[in-house]
Amino acid sequence: MRGLRPIDDDFMRCLFKDNIPLAELVLRIITGKPVYSIERINLDTGKPFEDGEHILYVNGEYRGVSDIGKLMHDFNCTDADEMNFELMAERTRYLKENPKGVSEMCKVIEDMRTQERKEAMIDTAKRMIADGILTLEKIAEYVGLSLDEVKNLQTGIMRK
Repeated sequence: MRGLRPIDDDFMRCLFKDNIPLAELVLRIITGKPVYSIERINLDTGKPFEDGEHILYVNGEYRGVSDIGKLMHDFNCTDADEMNFELMAERTRYLKENPKGVSEMCKVIEDMRTQERKEAMIDTAKRMIADGILTLEKIAEYVGLSLDEVKNLQTGIMRK
């Protein structure tokens, strides 16, 4: 689906704390119709795969009068006083105005950045391994991974 933008689970946990069971709801922001409801099916039997997870693909630009339209407004709103849902407004105020909340949000964002950097290092190392020009030691040195991590990447590449 074009325009798919997953919302990071850590961000959602930080935003909603314990108020929604995240294991049961996955929300994705897309473009197109206001909402697409998705349920998994067992391809062998054609029957629903009842794992308790429900997936909603929601148009992030939709601003109708429905709860989804109001929620999309709140997701894009930077001022808690202009939000429709008090839960979102309270949590936004906490994350933006309370020193503890600001600290939590900074940690979530830093963790996301760290993960992205690690993924980029791994991707670069895999390409360097596939190229075959450098030694594993040099690859580890250049990308900032341990030699063991690079060796594990090489093993994974060779198994494919």
